[in-house]
Amino acid sequence: SIRIQFANNARGVVDAYGTLKMQNKEFPVLREKVETYSETKVFIKFFNNWFDVGQFLGGNIPEGFENLLGMDTTFTYNFYTDSKKEILVSAEYNTANSLQEVVFADLGGVVSSSNDTYIPAIKVYPNPTSDFLFVQTPDWKEGTYLVTISDLSGKMLHAEPVGLNPDTTRQIDISNLSTGTYLLTIRNQFNSFAGTTKFVVK
Repeated sequence: SIRIQFANNARGVVDAYGTLKMQNKEFPVLREKVETYSETKVFIKFFNNWFDVGQFLGGNIPEGFENLLGMDTTFTYNFYTDSKKEILVSAEYNTANSLQEVVFADLGGVVSSSNDTYIPAIKVYPNPTSDFLFVQTPDWKEGTYLVTISDLSGKMLHAEPVGLNPDTTRQIDISNLSTGTYLLTIRNQFNSFAGTTKFVVK
């Protein structure tokens, strides 16, 4: 017999107050830092006793199971409006301070390629691709942007903040994506300006 045990523990603290500029608007905000611990254990029943597989292996988790067993820690920063107390931006990081996911509230003011406002082109190659995608933004202003990859249903699969300038070519590892069509979106740090292009993984 096998038994799987999941445990989650989270603690949050409001650690900052300031102003957030987003979609050409400014909001007084409170920042909450939430630290979440998630642990997964697998127990095997042997002679009517349950044994923790992780302890039995002495912490040496076999390759391929490291994402299933053990403890994971994430840090989420939630920016709440001072008046409505709703979350405007929520950003999740791992212990290596690498951005895992970011969610923006829909304020109805994001500029996108679906309207009449001019959006500089995003060039991606090779397309179709299988291992790496190269991204060029020759007509974009130099600055820090958020690059995200999502499937056609809108599920975000990759996110990373990058510094872009007209002379830079960025390389993104997409070897973990399955065959299909995906959307690459680049948006500025205030989520007021965004452009999207499609690419295919073969």
